[in-house]
Amino acid sequence: MVVLCFLALPGRAQEVTLGDRVVMRLENAEQAEAVTRRIETQLERGADPAGIKVVKSKNGATIVWGGAVIVEVNKSMAAANQSDPLKLALRWANNLHELVADGLVRLSPGRVIMPIGEARSIEVTGLAEGPIEVEDANGVVQAVVDESGLLTLTGARVGKTRLKVRRGQGQAYLFVHVKDWAGTLPEVVNVQVVGNPAPGAVVAEGVLREAYVQARVRPGCVMSVGGDLSDLPSVPRGQMMRLTVPIKIEGGEDYYPVSRSLPVVVNSLDVEPVEANLLLVSNRPESVDVDGVLLQYRFSQKEPSRLMYSHKNISKGKRNLWVNLENPNNQPVKVLVNTLSAGPSRNEVLVGHTSATRFLEQEGDGAGYVLTVPPRTKLELAAHEVGTQALVTGFANLRILEGESLEVEVRTELAPSFNDGKKLAHLGAPFNPFKIHPHGVFAQPSFEEELEFRTGGAPAGVRFGEDPWLIDFETGLPNTGNFGVFYRLETTLINPRPFPVRVGLYFLPLNGPAAGSFLIDGKVYETPFRKPQGAPPSLVRHFDLGPGEKKVVRLLTFPEASSSYPAELQWHDVTGRGEPTTSGPLQAPGGTEWK
Repeated sequence: MVVLCFLALPGRAQEVTLGDRVVMRLENAEQAEAVTRRIETQLERGADPAGIKVVKSKNGATIVWGGAVIVEVNKSMAAANQSDPLKLALRWANNLHELVADGLVRLSPGRVIMPIGEARSIEVTGLAEGPIEVEDANGVVQAVVDESGLLTLTGARVGKTRLKVRRGQGQAYLFVHVKDWAGTLPEVVNVQVVGNPAPGAVVAEGVLREAYVQARVRPGCVMSVGGDLSDLPSVPRGQMMRLTVPIKIEGGEDYYPVSRSLPVVVNSLDVEPVEANLLLVSNRPESVDVDGVLLQYRFSQKEPSRLMYSHKNISKGKRNLWVNLENPNNQPVKVLVNTLSAGPSRNEVLVGHTSATRFLEQEGDGAGYVLTVPPRTKLELAAHEVGTQALVTGFANLRILEGESLEVEVRTELAPSFNDGKKLAHLGAPFNPFKIHPHGVFAQPSFEEELEFRTGGAPAGVRFGEDPWLIDFETGLPNTGNFGVFYRLETTLINPRPFPVRVGLYFLPLNGPAAGSFLIDGKVYETPFRKPQGAPPSLVRHFDLGPGEKKVVRLLTFPEASSSYPAELQWHDVTGRGEPTTSGPLQAPGGTEWK
């Protein structure tokens, strides 16, 4: 509440007012006019009310504001009010401070950041009266003042401006920055997935990718999810799920963020899996310290492909690595995709093994999501920022459902950099038969073998990751180690005896340290990283057979990054004998090589 102080002065005393409020009463009109001008000058300058102070002076006490003298309260003024100069000056200063807290013109807010095409309201308050005037904004905003005195700004074009807002003798400045939108989001996203069922992680990836395809993201801006999609439920084949996902596009000083809860419809298609007939391997050079394209290949609808990449950053700083998918055609291409990766990490063994395990889990589900790649458009399937001496390994299954062809590309640039499609040199490294770093395109990347094992007999073994190697049909160079190549083993276990038995499946590296990942009857099993000699083979899992029982075991595995090959799978009858004690290779019935 404003406290007004009235002096017991003669009838000619003059009031100093702000708006309709009395600040003080002085002895004559001349004094009142002079003090009023001093106060208005400070208001027009936008002086801070906190600068109003009282200081002792020779004749009493002086009210100052921002270093400028407002009035000196002398003894006669104080005596007329039955007070002393200091107390009276403090009262008048308090009145002035309360009344000028809003100034002649105050704008709320005083600074506006707004997107183009949208409106913002500015409240104009203060002691000044009369119509509100706004100077020309150079076309950045359109300014309208309604009957209530509310100032409304509408962003007309991208840019910055400073508006002078006047009312009576008061004025204030309003700083306005009109930004372009960071992007646009679709009204709804329809996602198609496959799998039996389609796992929640694949559903989440499909939602993100399809939202990105349908959205428009400005250069330098990034689209992100505001919520957690890690707990999305799986979707059974042939069913539908509805959800909303909070999506944001932001980035850059000149762009205004877009944020909205996006409706999503997920449909799980009834599509049978198809075996990849091309394997694309990007592993040479494995250690990267220059910018360039690591792998590039254009595949057709008749070439469902599996990409495997594994690269280590040996630069002094961070390095970006991207996997891109480009449609070079004039018609859209619909492609079934699943992607995954592990790392980046300096623990190379962990990275290679983790990526292999994750990939087999998705293979077991037959999982993926459908992307529609617009004509003449490049999409980013994976983006990694790899620290120095760190490794990243990833996979992508790519199967064109509708359309002609797509080009897949693995590229790298020293960070900070952008995946903007600039031309880069194609990197390569000479083939070294003593170092297993494959690169190229390999046809029919799978081997199949059938094996019969009878309990009570000698252990049986079968090797994988050894000659014959797949050959890159573009360069004629081998995939030494057959990295990324599928090995399918169908073993018939037979128990001819009249009592129950237990059979163990074991993994043994033969050439160097290795870990193993195995998809057995739809479930993934793994063995830890171990050396070839000095310990018994690693147990994959046990199988129990009843008297006279026959059981068929189907297994899928492949040589994984950062492990050494060949390796061997061994079958042992462990009934009553515990774990096998031998760590040497076995002779499998019918030979030891995959044919």
